[in-house]
Amino acid sequence: MDNTGKKKGSLVTKALDKSFIKAFNLREKLMPGFPAWEFNLAQDDYHKNLYRANYLTIRGDRKKSVELLVRILRELPNDRRTNLNLSFLIAQDASKVLADHAYGLISQLKVDVDTNDHFARTLCELLLTLEDRKAKEVTDHYIENFLLKDLIKPIDKNQKPIFFWHIPKCAGTSISTYISSQFYKHNHDFFPGSHTPLFLKLLTEEKTGLFPYISSAHFGLSVFDREAINDNYFQIGVVRDPKSRSISSWRQYYDDPLKRLAVLQQHGSIWDYWPRASLKEWSERAPVSHSNYLVSTFSSQMDADDAFEFAKGIDYLASFKNISASIQAVCERYGLEFSKDAIPTKLNSTNKSLTHSSEDELYLEEALQLDLSFYNRIEPLLK
Repeated sequence: MDNTGKKKGSLVTKALDKSFIKAFNLREKLMPGFPAWEFNLAQDDYHKNLYRANYLTIRGDRKKSVELLVRILRELPNDRRTNLNLSFLIAQDASKVLADHAYGLISQLKVDVDTNDHFARTLCELLLTLEDRKAKEVTDHYIENFLLKDLIKPIDKNQKPIFFWHIPKCAGTSISTYISSQFYKHNHDFFPGSHTPLFLKLLTEEKTGLFPYISSAHFGLSVFDREAINDNYFQIGVVRDPKSRSISSWRQYYDDPLKRLAVLQQHGSIWDYWPRASLKEWSERAPVSHSNYLVSTFSSQMDADDAFEFAKGIDYLASFKNISASIQAVCERYGLEFSKDAIPTKLNSTNKSLTHSSEDELYLEEALQLDLSFYNRIEPLLK
């Protein structure tokens, strides 16, 4: 359970109106090095430290960001946002120096990992990053404890476990929530995810069969072993027209930057939300792996042909337009309950009132050449 309690009700957005956000954007554009004193207007230390930590990560001061996030964990060791931000920062930075600094700080907190799942996953990812001798002991203990508390039913011995290729803005959260909830008490919320790539990789390669359902959590074949996934899992996935997928991604980036700043990552990347970029600007500065997420998921080489060859071998690859029927097909194969009305449809939905120009779409299409090439070939094969 996320134990920030009533603190979450005092978001900094209550103190910052739209005119202030515009002023903040202008000041950031003209004087990006000026200290972000505005975050001190937050109504409590939790939000002051959270927003400032993520802002400092964007600005490049990751050591100070780690220290602020650990300061929150002293009072709220199992806070979901803080643990996600900290472990994602470590994973993205890929620096053993920073990871060692973070580990030195959190090891002083004396937190009971058996009752603090979010903190436990942060600890596991840190130890795996550091290749620490305690990594195996701690990860094995977490896995055993997780399965004991959260597993509803194991996979049938005659079936392969399910591996879901979760691509951002392709209804993946809805699908993952529905299917995983039939295997785990807390569906996928308490599972290693997009902030813990090394831990997730360990589960798929060394713990095959223990977990009936695993999501790729926005990662692709640059993280997972191609042969291990092909040999040991029944793979499912959903893909979407690249233009509509990217526009949805841009809307999520653009809408309410302070709210977005509470969560450091934007679909596997660290983003600068100040000032907000138009769709044209977003298309120009988005990492290729971010804008062309279909190809980056199915090819570690960022090659459309390679992605197509892999994707056509996925056991059940569906169209975004056919979500309900696809979930039903998977449920029938695995003897799971299916109710169309029970599928969550509004998770991570974006603000469709945010508009863009037709000129912007031309720039977007230019940025999506890899995904468009892939999608045009794979679309006829989709369920």
